[in-house]
Amino acid sequence: MKLLKTEQFLWERKCTKSVLLEIKLNPRPQKVMEVVPSVVALRQKRQESSIVVIADLCVEVYFSDKSSSVNFLQHEKRITEVFLPEKVAEGMQVYVSCHVRIRDMNLTGDILTVTLELDFKLEGVTERQAAANIPPEAIVTQKITAYQSCGAKTWMGSTYGIFQKSDLRHILAIKPHGEQVEVKLFSGIAVVEGDIVLDIFYRDVEGIEKYDRLHVPLRETVECEAAAPQRLAKVKLVFSGVRHSIKNCGEWEIIVAYKLEVKVLEKKERDIIVEINAPGYETLKKELVLNQNVCQGTITLMLEEDFILPYFVKDVVDVYGRAEDLTYLPMEGGFTAEGTLGIELYFVCSQQRERCKYLEMKFRKAQLIDGVTGEEEYELAGRILHISADPLSQGIKVKALLEIDYTGMVRQQLEAITEVIPGEGVQKELFRVERCLEQRHIDFVEKFEISTDSPIDRLESVKGEIENVEITVMDSKVLIQCNISVHVYYAGTDGLLHSKTALFPFGIFEDIKEGSSKMQVRVRPQILEVKTELVALQKLNTILNLGFDLLATLEEDIYLVTDVPKEQVKIRQVLYEDHKFNVAFLLPLTSPVLKVKTLEVEPQKIWLEKDSSGRWAVGELAISCSYVGRDHLLYQDFERLDFRFKIPDADEIDQNNIEVCARASKIMSNPDNEMAEVDLEVKLRTFHFASIY
Repeated sequence: MKLLKTEQFLWERKCTKSVLLEIKLNPRPQKVMEVVPSVVALRQKRQESSIVVIADLCVEVYFSDKSSSVNFLQHEKRITEVFLPEKVAEGMQVYVSCHVRIRDMNLTGDILTVTLELDFKLEGVTERQAAANIPPEAIVTQKITAYQSCGAKTWMGSTYGIFQKSDLRHILAIKPHGEQVEVKLFSGIAVVEGDIVLDIFYRDVEGIEKYDRLHVPLRETVECEAAAPQRLAKVKLVFSGVRHSIKNCGEWEIIVAYKLEVKVLEKKERDIIVEINAPGYETLKKELVLNQNVCQGTITLMLEEDFILPYFVKDVVDVYGRAEDLTYLPMEGGFTAEGTLGIELYFVCSQQRERCKYLEMKFRKAQLIDGVTGEEEYELAGRILHISADPLSQGIKVKALLEIDYTGMVRQQLEAITEVIPGEGVQKELFRVERCLEQRHIDFVEKFEISTDSPIDRLESVKGEIENVEITVMDSKVLIQCNISVHVYYAGTDGLLHSKTALFPFGIFEDIKEGSSKMQVRVRPQILEVKTELVALQKLNTILNLGFDLLATLEEDIYLVTDVPKEQVKIRQVLYEDHKFNVAFLLPLTSPVLKVKTLEVEPQKIWLEKDSSGRWAVGELAISCSYVGRDHLLYQDFERLDFRFKIPDADEIDQNNIEVCARASKIMSNPDNEMAEVDLEVKLRTFHFASIY
């Protein structure tokens, strides 16, 4: 064997693909005796950053029929797989190998179903060059965090709930949305939990339009190969339909159909090269703006406060709570969460009258986090786990258990190197990053008219909320839709306290610079200010100053430079051996030949076999002969020639990398004969790898 070259390893990838074949057997089989699969041809194509592997499978089937005769059938199938290498380098060569095995087979009638498993192995290498190494002090690196997609799962589901209203006559509309929908990952399993909230608009028996809500629990468990406890996941809930039907008097059954999309992600931290200060090297850079999650967790608060009321509370009818005005103050080593717990209290006073009261509890809590610098931005979401109210001698005691989920993000701007010239020995790695397209703040002032159920004597409090934010991306534009819920607490002319909740739809349409249909848009809505003006005894205008923080991002696959030539690398030697064979055969012609113009030989299939007699190279040659016939017309004939050559046996021979070339060394023809005598010279080159270190 001779040394061909020395190669440097860049990466190695192994994977298994399943292939289902349905083979019709003729004559009708009685019993399948043997099935022999093999890969008879393996090719690859490079397309920019991907590798397309084409494998030709041959399945030989031996079976007996009803007469006990042994029959043979050969079935061929072409498989195409696309691979995306994690690293690329200038002059990179990819070695591909594929081994096939039978996982399962079943005979039904004359159809043989065979499940094959293809074991692919890809190796990325570059030829070892004597390139000058870059000194370490000339290299500037920066750590980035990206999330690599490990897999996704999509499935359909449905759930139902019972809506009870004694005065319900007709349902006008039902608008569903998800609330606190999250996904938990276990080994091979994804569990989605949360609530489906139904905003129900209906008309009562008196013809008055009303609004209410129904919470339906959501829980779905599905098998997901990519799921693992240490990985992250994103879930998207899309509603496909809502149906309702009357079940009993005052009871309506509501069925909700939906689609769940779970995307499994794995955190990936790598050092990339952002600067090379070495003579003789030129770099190409790309400016990246990255928003990266650096931490996430939950803050738990136990709140308790006594409130003095102008009424003696005889009995508490009901109490509701919601987290409002959530914000944070950054600090070194963490942040401080601030907000307000809004409380709706319904009670019976000493006069046996039912009253309502809006109360507020301020809260503030510091959260320390390891590894943060104080430059992070945080997204907060609060939920009430428990709330209760107990009467006191002069008021009410409120206790609440509040959880705040937080996600910390760092906005990172950098220029990363994508190309180095010269590129010998330079390594690049594939990153899936979230690049920031646009970040802006939008202000709106909106006026809403609200009618109350009773005449207003005095306004006590007016609160606004932005709910059910829906984002629709349309090319470079984004549609933001939401509901604005306004809660009015007032004293009526009847001396009682009342509450009124009104719901208003709201939407904005925005252009995004460099936006596309694949971008992701996040919106953080805020109600900055609430003003009111009383226009009638049962009518008031509410003026809301609305703020929307918009962030548009785009996930991209980008190759970034991660390494440059160094001394300590993993290399191997590629050795080869040439084998020559002569083949003589008769080529049938359409017409007696006067003059042969060209004769081309193209290898079609090649593989190695081993039996008790030794190792054999087996394949097929496609022969094309162009010639002038005796009638002075031009002809072209085609022929296929099978070959089987014995070669020296060696265990280290690579089974999937064989080079074949052939040429005609002699062509003899007789003008009176429609046959040509051809001598072919066939050269085989086999390879093996050694000295890996």
